[in-house]
Amino acid sequence: MGLVLAVVTAIPYVYAYLVQPSGHVFIGFFYLGDDANTYLAKMRQGWEGSWAWQNRYTTEPSSTAYLFMFWIVLGHIAALTNLPLIVVFHLARIAAAFALMAGAWLSISHFIQDRSARLFAFFFCALGLGMGYVIQAFGHPVIFGNQTDTLDWRMPELTAFYSVLALPHFAWSGVFAAFGVALTLKAIERGSLTLGLLAGLAWLGQASIHPQMPILMGGAVGLALLLRPAPPRGWIAAALAFAIPAPYILYSYLAFVGNPEVQRWTFHSKNALPPESISLFFALAPQLLLAVTGIPGALRRRTRADLFLLAWIVLLAAILYLPNPAGDLRRRFLDGLYLPLVVLGARGLYESVFLFPMWRSRPSAARSWSSPRWRWPISRSTRSRPPSTTGSTGWARSRRVGCWRCQAWACTCRPTARTRSTSATTTRLSTT
Repeated sequence: MGLVLAVVTAIPYVYAYLVQPSGHVFIGFFYLGDDANTYLAKMRQGWEGSWAWQNRYTTEPSSTAYLFMFWIVLGHIAALTNLPLIVVFHLARIAAAFALMAGAWLSISHFIQDRSARLFAFFFCALGLGMGYVIQAFGHPVIFGNQTDTLDWRMPELTAFYSVLALPHFAWSGVFAAFGVALTLKAIERGSLTLGLLAGLAWLGQASIHPQMPILMGGAVGLALLLRPAPPRGWIAAALAFAIPAPYILYSYLAFVGNPEVQRWTFHSKNALPPESISLFFALAPQLLLAVTGIPGALRRRTRADLFLLAWIVLLAAILYLPNPAGDLRRRFLDGLYLPLVVLGARGLYESVFLFPMWRSRPSAARSWSSPRWRWPISRSTRSRPPSTTGSTGWARSRRVGCWRCQAWACTCRPTARTRSTSATTTRLSTT
């Protein structure tokens, strides 16, 4: 899928270069051209050998700051490879397609056990788009006194596809988020400091793009741990994961509030205010509507992974729409939002829709608990033992999605040790 995404998103750029008219030059961007040119300016500073950012859009002398490190690193790569800046820009975008799909699969696999649901979430993450075309078709109407906008066309970070198509830093922020989430939660469950270290490096990579994002991720992990505590080594692993990017996040905050040149730069941001709610809904409508179906199951299971997903969305909503210190930077917290939405959507879809049609809701007594068709979504690791109360998915815990004992969808048996008696299983199935 990474190759497909890379090829499909490269086609418009190749076509634009091939058909550029005489006397005109395609600058290399389709989205946010004014912002993209400033990214090339930051890359040029790295190409020149600098590791600190300086405002080049003024003739006045300005102080430096170690910000926008993602772009400066790309500039150093361009200098080492002797490639034009615009080529490195697009190579970073193409590489992000592969990395984002790998990270998405790792993250999705941590939350979803069933392969069919995993594949649906994976493809939905890769190709799912918004419904801004509805607003465009109605001519950007004014709703409740607010002018609507096609936010999914103007904010590439809302979907994985547009992130890869438009600007590489949005896609790479999603990459670091996907790997960071999976590695952090696995480190907590296993009490692994090695995984905690790797997760910390992922969060540091995301902080090099948007230093605010690890704060949101740390808050979601903290809430999940408070509600579903882990062993001491799990707490230490989580602390290590977020301690690694913490110094740079603190430095970035001090630079944003204390460096006049940084303040002047961020003052001109066009995306400073929270997004208009109706426009945001249409920009995320397919993902949001499916995610709603997965919320009841997450609230019912309340595993640490479920609580993390819910905390991510709730904290993001609070940051976007409630007064808080984030101020003008609040919309920088939207990176990777498609990850929790597609996970909740896939789980809700397969729990609420695919599991309960009449033609498959009541397996006959002849279908034993070991039948491959009816053992879903119980994994091989959970067929022979009661489900864990602290596991990452908790799918097998729900009596509505298949009893681990008798495999009946509407079973009311208690979670005691499984009997291998055929007569007991048959009796249970016949009474449900």
